[in-house]
Formats: sequence, C-alpha cells, structure tokens
Amino acid sequence: MNYFNKKHVVAIGTLLILFSLILGSCVKDILDLTNIKNVHIEDDYNPDFAVPLLHANLSALDFADKYDVSELIRIEDDYLITILYKSRDWYGYAKDYIVIPDQHFSLGPLVYNTGGDDSVRVTTNILFDENQEHSVLFNDGEEIVFLEVKSGFLILNVHSTFPRSGQLELSIPYAKQNGLPYSKTIPLNWNWPSITLTDSIDLSKVEFDLSKGGTLFNTVPVEYIITLNPNSRFVHASDEINITADFKDVKFAYIEGYLGAEIVPYSADTMSLTLFDGTEADRVSFVDPKIKVNVYNSTGLPIRVDPPYFSSFSKKHGELELSGSLVNSPIDIIYPLPSEVGVTKYTLVEANKSNSNLPQVVNNMPKYINYDLTVRTNPDGKSYSNFALDTSYVKVNVDMELPAYGRSEEWAFDFPTKVDPIDFDLKIIEQAEFSIVIANDFPVEIAVQLYIIDSSETIIDSLMDKSDYFIAAAHIGVDHRTITPAKSVTKIVFNEDRMENIAKMRKVRAVVCLSTKNKGQEDIKIFADSRIDLKLGLRTKLKVNLNDL
Repeated sequence: MNYFNKKHVVAIGTLLILFSLILGSCVKDILDLTNIKNVHIEDDYNPDFAVPLLHANLSALDFADKYDVSELIRIEDDYLITILYKSRDWYGYAKDYIVIPDQHFSLGPLVYNTGGDDSVRVTTNILFDENQEHSVLFNDGEEIVFLEVKSGFLILNVHSTFPRSGQLELSIPYAKQNGLPYSKTIPLNWNWPSITLTDSIDLSKVEFDLSKGGTLFNTVPVEYIITLNPNSRFVHASDEINITADFKDVKFAYIEGYLGAEIVPYSADTMSLTLFDGTEADRVSFVDPKIKVNVYNSTGLPIRVDPPYFSSFSKKHGELELSGSLVNSPIDIIYPLPSEVGVTKYTLVEANKSNSNLPQVVNNMPKYINYDLTVRTNPDGKSYSNFALDTSYVKVNVDMELPAYGRSEEWAFDFPTKVDPIDFDLKIIEQAEFSIVIANDFPVEIAVQLYIIDSSETIIDSLMDKSDYFIAAAHIGVDHRTITPAKSVTKIVFNEDRMENIAKMRKVRAVVCLSTKNKGQEDIKIFADSRIDLKLGLRTKLKVNLNDL
C-alpha cells in the first residue's frame, strides 16, 4: 500500500467537490476568452465560432493538486482509497509518576562515657562506629530493590561539641559507584566552640541495592565511623555528635522492584473530522470504519487501560457514544520483561464493526471524535519484577481509518469562487452555447449547479437547471470495479439577455450534490485509479457581418 501526504491525496468528499472546481475554473477561462484556439467559422456572413476550451482526463490523485486537504490518504494494494485521521501522540513517562521523595536520615546524639564525671581528660582517639539501617519511604507504597541514580545529592550535616577535630568515614555496603563499594571520608575540623559541617555529595551513577542482598526492600544500611583526634582538652559528659543525612532531588536512571499501583495522568482529547465540513447530508455511511488505539510501552510493569471512552459529536445529530464488546472490559497492555530492558512493546486496540457500534458513531456525520483513557499500573497487585528507565514511557495515539467504501444520498457541498471582472465586450455576442461531454469511471451520481452572483452578493442567474446537469454513475461489477463508464452530454445556452448577467458576474457559487449508485441505495468503493474525462467546448454567434468589416 502507498501513503500520500495532503498534497498528493484526496478524500471521497474532496474528490467530488473538485468536479465543480474544474467547472468553476472553466467558466473563468471562457469569460476571459484568452485561451481560444482553433477557432472554426461556420458562416462568413453570420459568424459562428466553435471553440474547444478544455479536455481533462483526471484520476482521483490528479484532483489532489487542485484542493488542499488536511487528512492523510492511504492507497491500498487494490487502489482503494482510505481516509486517515491521526491524533497527537500522548506520552506518560515513568519518571513523572515514579517519584523518589526526599529522604531524611539521622544519627545521634553520640556521647562519650565519662564514668559519671562531669568531664575527663582523654589522651587517645575517641571512636564511634555506628551501623544504621535506614528505610526509604515512598508516597504510594513502592517497594524498591535496586536503584541507579541519574542525579541527586546526599547532604551531610555534622554538629559536634567535642573540642577536637577528626574525620567521618561514611560507607554504604550495598552501594557501588563505578563498580567500587561506595564510601566517603570527610574531615571534621573543630573551630571553637564546636564543629559545624555541611557537605553536599553528588550521587550520580551510584547504584543502590535496596534489598540488602535480596532479603528486604527500601533499605539503605549505612556505617558511620567517627574518629576524634586526641588533644589536651577535657571531654565533657554533655558533649555530643549529631549527624543528619538527607537524600535530595534524587532521580533514577534505572529502578527495579514493585513500582506501585498508579493512575498514569492522561489528558482527554478530541479529533476533528474535516471530511464533513461545509457539507449537508442526513447520513454518509461507511461500511468498515476503524478506530485504532496504538499503545507503545517501554516501561517494565503491567499496565491496564480501563474500558475506553469514545463518542462522536455532530451538530445535526448530537452525541453518540461508542458501545459494544470492546468497551465492556479493560484492556491489558503488553510490557517488556526484565530481560528486555530498553525494548518497546506494541499493543493494538481496535474498534470496528465486529466489536462495537462504530459504523453508527462515524456515520453520525460527526464534527469531532472525543476520547478518553484511564491507564493503570500493576492492576493485579505487587510484582517485584517491575522496572523502568528514566526514558521509559507509555505512548498512545489514535488513528481513524475510513475506507472509501459506503454510500451517501444527496451529499451537498456549497462554496463560492471569486472571478475577475470581464475585459471583453459581451454585447457583440448574440448567443453562446457550452457543450460538456463527460465519461465518468466513478460509481457516483453527481449534480452540479453554478450560480452567478453580482457585486451586491445577489444571485442573478444560474448556468443550468440542476436536473439538466446530471452525471450518471459508472456501471460496476461485483468487485466494485468499473465495467462501463457513464457518459453524458450537456448543452448550456446563453442568449443575449443572459450575457448581460455574465457581464455583472463577480462571484460563482458552486453547489455540488452527489449520491452513490442508485440514488444512495448501493454501497460503492472509490479507487485511486478511477478517472473522469471532461471535454468542454464553446460555440458562439456574433452580432457582426464580416462583409461590413
């Protein structure tokens, strides 16, 4: 199959509108009389000019360059035209709903045993060796067993009233940085009357095993070794050391464990269907429309979509909600396994005529399709095999496919086209006769009316009676392919009075009314290689006698 952008494709409605655009441009060419070639004079004494004006043989794709359409068109392998509408992409990034809150750990007060005395002289090192198991707290019950930090800081605050300097050795036995056990040695410099220290430690690329070797979760064992150097000053019973360790603004590069049961924030959206803009019809029926919800998931955790909501809104028929088996049950989304980190899985959710009332929803002549989804993680409870990268996401977009297979009864289009003032003396024309010969491959019956409008926006004439200008539908076989094109010949005569109306013309209003075969009672298909052949000629009689020239 082939895809074409808006400059190379055309929808069913657009295709048929363009028949009248061709006619509108022909009228302008005729009135300018600048493209007359091969003039044939029938009678030297009563000049009668026969002028071929236009010969066009156009396929569906040829019409695309005449009209700017916003929808994408796909040409199937059998050349059937399918109209496509695409929504914006929605992304639900794991980093937005799996959040590591700031953590506050503390140690102390640490005091020296003076044996009951108020103060003692200590001439050796004072050593504190403390092991703490800190618990990482999450907002929504996440239970994490492994964390690789992308960015974040450990803010250490040390306050000591001991009158001596020393050092703090901080070790996290179940953490590594660049493959090595994580530890930091921080000098403690006493400055009377105390030690007050704040140190910010970059945690980028630190890997934390929060399971303590596979037995727990959300656990950070930390060993604090504080060595105070000897001096001649007394140590008081009231002297103490207090330490706080704050994990700030920690973002994960990779996280593993139970990542919580979350509702991923999804924004309801609307798809505008331009196909029905500027048209009048009770119904346009598509036989096999489809709505495809495309879900791409690179997050390693179960995801479920609640029964999706879709509805169409039509100015004429109001709102109609999608119903059927598709929207009766939630939908599970495929997700990558722990062995597939970095892989994106695809799930297709399709509404069609077999599992929903989609044909009725689409055939409502809608202006908009409204849709909303509720996306949940871990809907069946805890699983410790969840994982996410900081780049992991769930992406959702919605496609609507309208194969050009269906029916319509009197689908009308109405639009004006401006024309330039005529720089030709129409008073010398006694009569003008337009001949239009059409061979139509399309299984569509078309009626066209062109109204002449003056500078005051008043309709002063029409080019033909609507019933007189009727293009019959082609005769088609069981495969919906054309067997015999429909041919028609139409003559439009302008006498002297009507020529005055043409002189006043400032705008042409084209009204196109179409029906599928048998007055809209038969389903047809529009193929990209179907064609319409149009020949337009002009025969005029002038109010001059060549013998007088």
